[in-house]
Amino acid sequence: MKILYRIFLFSFFPAFIFYSCKQDDPPVSGKFCWQLIDATGNPLGTVCNKTAAEMSATFSNPCSYYKYDEKFCWLVNDSLFFMNMPEVGIRLTMNCFYQKPTYTAVKVSCDYCKKFFHRLKKTYKLDNSFTYSQITVQQFCGNTAQTLFPGRQIIEKETADSLIVRQFSGDGIQW
Repeated sequence: MKILYRIFLFSFFPAFIFYSCKQDDPPVSGKFCWQLIDATGNPLGTVCNKTAAEMSATFSNPCSYYKYDEKFCWLVNDSLFFMNMPEVGIRLTMNCFYQKPTYTAVKVSCDYCKKFFHRLKKTYKLDNSFTYSQITVQQFCGNTAQTLFPGRQIIEKETADSLIVRQFSGDGIQW
């Protein structure tokens, strides 16, 4: 009985594996996924299995979509930071929304820029009371972003009777 069981197991199991593994259908030639964007370049959604001709027939404005591709992070003129955008998307954004000769996009690491919440804490040394400023969210890039972390405090000003410290947070709640 064990021999029959083993023969059945070793002949049926490989056939089961072979037939149960479904191979992906080959991609339809010329059809891709497309990222839809609004009039200011913000992503709206994706449309798949469309050719370039179908997209241009559906959307009259060529600045309202681009081919969905491998995504990178981009820094434009050392001030604008775009995350998760393919190269064709940043080129379209530059051509449609910015004057190309004056703006240049550079591919950077996605941790090159980080957003932090920050506030000022003013401590009055005479009675040890303190006040907080309004919370601001700001994007920091380059070396500044690398030196900041949630919980970091930087002394802005210290006098004989007061101390002003800038506090940083990752979520605006935990300081």
